[in-house]
Amino acid sequence: TALKISGIRIDFGDNALDLKYKFELKPNFEVAYIRKDSPAALSGLKSGDVILAINDDLIYKYSLQEINEMLKSDEYKNIKMEVKRNNNIYKFQFKLKNIL
Repeated sequence: TALKISGIRIDFGDNALDLKYKFELKPNFEVAYIRKDSPAALSGLKSGDVILAINDDLIYKYSLQEINEMLKSDEYKNIKMEVKRNNNIYKFQFKLKNIL
């Protein structure tokens, strides 16, 4: 086995196989706080949940600012959220509501 800059070279006797790979860093966004009795809390979201997708869009496509804007925009907007919790995937749905 030999490491190359463009990939990994694995030798199988007289035959060789080049595996190409690419690493991409993608941000993780974790729910820091859920307001008691908010639509998100009532749907089952919890602090510590790692957000995977919002409204079927993968979360790493967004900046933190864009996510915050999505979650405090139009009242009554439907939000679908997919999260990872304890190595399990959960899906939640709720409507935004101005509770202030």
